[in-house]
Amino acid sequence: MELVVLLCAVSLLHSCEAQEPSAVTPVFVKKGEDVLLNVTIADVPKDDTVTWKFNQTVNLVRFLPGRDPIVSNDYSGRIELLGNYSVKLKNLQEADSGVYTAVVSGDKEKQITGYKVTVQESEPTSVTALMLGVIGIVLICTLIVVAVRYFQKREKNETESRENTVYEVPQVGPRALPQSESEVIGLSLTSIYCLVGPHTGPVDSSTRRGMTQPESLYAQINLPGP
Repeated sequence: MELVVLLCAVSLLHSCEAQEPSAVTPVFVKKGEDVLLNVTIADVPKDDTVTWKFNQTVNLVRFLPGRDPIVSNDYSGRIELLGNYSVKLKNLQEADSGVYTAVVSGDKEKQITGYKVTVQESEPTSVTALMLGVIGIVLICTLIVVAVRYFQKREKNETESRENTVYEVPQVGPRALPQSESEVIGLSLTSIYCLVGPHTGPVDSSTRRGMTQPESLYAQINLPGP
């Protein structure tokens, strides 16, 4: 059981050490300017060698124990040595873009700091940003104009549609008028009804008892045909 725990601890430590070189700080520098490659680690053994490397293969400068730093010929005149193993790389060009690491060489190599430097063109970058800003403003203005014209056209169409719409007013048909007197005269009468008033003479009390007297009586008189 103890052996398994020990193996897990060793594997975890090895994994952490393997991830250290990937820890770099991104830095953006304009073309022709300088960049500071700073070492922030406090304690570096005096017997160890500190080397600044470019893309893990090219040596910029080496700090040897008890000797003066050795600057690579390719970077002679471009490197300014500072305290605590820090250096300043001057007049950067596009070819200087890459990863710069400080490595301590003792019993084993160990990265103590790193920077990912990106060299950018100053003028084209400004021009590009300006062009993008102008394009963005033009697009926004175009969208606003298109939207305004769309709503204006839509309102105009709705107005014309309302003006061209004919609404039907419901009309009440004429009521049947009574026939005129001439029309009535021209009709052929076949029957005449005459209103007979109620009985006004004396009536026997025995006859009236139990009988209802009608309010009105009508008499029909049939006329001879033509």
